[in-house]
Amino acid sequence: YIAYRYEFDGHEYFGDQLTFMGGSSSGYEGKAAIVRQYPKGREFNIYANPADPAESVINPKASAGLLFCLIPLIFTFVGIGIIIGGFRAGKGRKARLNQEQAQEHIVVLKGTSQIGAAIFITLFALIWNGVVYLIYRSDAGLFFLCIFGFFGIVTLIAALTNILAIFNPRASAELTPGNIRPGTATALRWRIHGRIDRISELTITLKCLKITTVTSGHGKNRSTRTQKTPLYECQLLQTDRQPEIAQGALEFLPPADRPSSRPGNHHGIQWQLVFHGTIERWPDMNAEFPFLVYPDA
Repeated sequence: YIAYRYEFDGHEYFGDQLTFMGGSSSGYEGKAAIVRQYPKGREFNIYANPADPAESVINPKASAGLLFCLIPLIFTFVGIGIIIGGFRAGKGRKARLNQEQAQEHIVVLKGTSQIGAAIFITLFALIWNGVVYLIYRSDAGLFFLCIFGFFGIVTLIAALTNILAIFNPRASAELTPGNIRPGTATALRWRIHGRIDRISELTITLKCLKITTVTSGHGKNRSTRTQKTPLYECQLLQTDRQPEIAQGALEFLPPADRPSSRPGNHHGIQWQLVFHGTIERWPDMNAEFPFLVYPDA
């Protein structure tokens, strides 16, 4: 705490503002060093507001502490992502089985893009670690710094992993026919694009998942999360042969005793093919291809 008095236009004023950033934080040594720079009786320049001379500050430069306002942005950023996810889920709850697929002889499966996830986690990591740097500069307590720093390292690793995954080989897949029913044979054709020589092993798995939205708490403490419970899982292929990794075909049979697809609701059923390519010293290739299994006619 530093108090001072000054004259402006023949009038005397008092002030105690070091920077534009008010409030307090943990950490003693850094602040004690600043106080020692201004011993009692020392004369120094302060900066006053000409329109209101009672407003003054010792250091008018924008303090790094002002950037602590980024802390709420972290939670705002996450909140926006949750809202967007909820909006998309809301749209999905109105969806029905796409009958157009059933009319197609060959169905081209579409997976999820890695770019969106990489952008989201990278921006999050930059904001989080920017705040960690400001906490470090503010001479915060070691325990407080270690907690934020640990999660900062985790976000950086996650961001790097997602960025590297963008450059992985990409899988494409087709199903024949589009009118897939439980207990009926379905043909799968796949092709891996890019540096397939980097993939040491390819695994293709058929999965049936139960999607459940669970709500807990009440009022402001209410939270919603999505659970995916496996109802069926079958490994269709596991190979380390490069020609078979590059492209291939096989037949699979959705079991007759498993439910058909029920997309777009709180308690849906999702069928998907999962491609996993093992890459040494690099993030593995992972691709999920949802598809529809229609109820028995």
